[in-house]
Amino acid sequence: MACAAALMALSGCGAGGSAAKRESVAALPDSAYYADSGLGEWIDPDTGYDTTREWTIDGDTWPVALIMSPSQSPQLLLGDSEGLYQDALRPYGITPVMEKIEIPARTFHALQRSKWAFVYMPYAVFTDYCRTNDNQGGAGGLQYVALAGSTQGGGYTLITQDPAIQSVADLAGKKVAGLESNPARIVLMRAAAEQAGLKLGQGEGEIGFSTGASADDVNDYLAGKCDALIVLSIVKDRFLRTGSRVVSDFTDVGYTPNYTILCVDRSVLDERPDVVDAFLEAHYQANLLAERMPADGLRQVLMDSWNGYFESQETTAAAQRIVPDLAAFETLLGNMGPEQRIDPALLDDCFAYLDDNEAWGWNGQVDRTRLLALERYNKILESHGEKSQ
Repeated sequence: MACAAALMALSGCGAGGSAAKRESVAALPDSAYYADSGLGEWIDPDTGYDTTREWTIDGDTWPVALIMSPSQSPQLLLGDSEGLYQDALRPYGITPVMEKIEIPARTFHALQRSKWAFVYMPYAVFTDYCRTNDNQGGAGGLQYVALAGSTQGGGYTLITQDPAIQSVADLAGKKVAGLESNPARIVLMRAAAEQAGLKLGQGEGEIGFSTGASADDVNDYLAGKCDALIVLSIVKDRFLRTGSRVVSDFTDVGYTPNYTILCVDRSVLDERPDVVDAFLEAHYQANLLAERMPADGLRQVLMDSWNGYFESQETTAAAQRIVPDLAAFETLLGNMGPEQRIDPALLDDCFAYLDDNEAWGWNGQVDRTRLLALERYNKILESHGEKSQ
């Protein structure tokens, strides 16, 4: 689905030239794939949140984060409440403690300092964070490694205000906003375009796209300067209430539409692989709980986590995020559900975009194979007679 030629069409470069240029760039040193111990203190000026790492590789308490959406990891929520993670790590003298957090700046700076041993995060946050400081939070790093899936669906939605646009095919010669440098949206939109017999680009009959700042894109869309907009599904309802309609939720474009994935700090993977495997077994068992739970019961668990988090935050914006009932939460989440596998093609195509458009932002060539360790969860799946990721 994501061939080099398609990527080059986006960047306007020849495939051979781009590959040759990459080969001429020195590889990043091994140290680039670990947290920078020389980083100074960073305390969020808006909330007072301290991003300093407080756990040690041999310590007894390890923080586990659920970031950017305080509900969309049913395995962590159910596994934590049932004590699955605690039981799994107790033989190693480790107590896992869950922390929920959102807001890009403080989250990205905390990731940069390896504040958490394990992290459940949207795959779009993962691919954004990997792009050095050229991302939402002004901080980045390569020390987190993707292990397994957590949810699918509930990611991005393509919306329009134009009644003439009924499908992606109707976007030929028109412009889509919301395609910033993070490749997560771009690979989904490109796949949807290809499915409709189109491609992204600036040529006649192609779907134009913007890679500017997200706020500017939204303003252009609302002002009618763009024909469609890609938004996070958890905020789409704000647009639907003011005249926009859904064109696509990208769930049928050839990928397993992962939303949240499970990642681990590289130092843990290197020095405590036995703990990683124990954590992954707990993840598997928690996924069984999520799959067996009736849909309404699972949504109630997720909504309670969502509302509980925002009720604990003393900001005006947080109060506005609280949902009144399950119907409203269903609208917010859409078709989101548990998915324990990562679609390797989805992450691979995101990384290929960063490669071919020279969008990593690092002073050296990134070895993207070091950002994945899917084989560890594959062993867990195979031990239970299940298919691999």
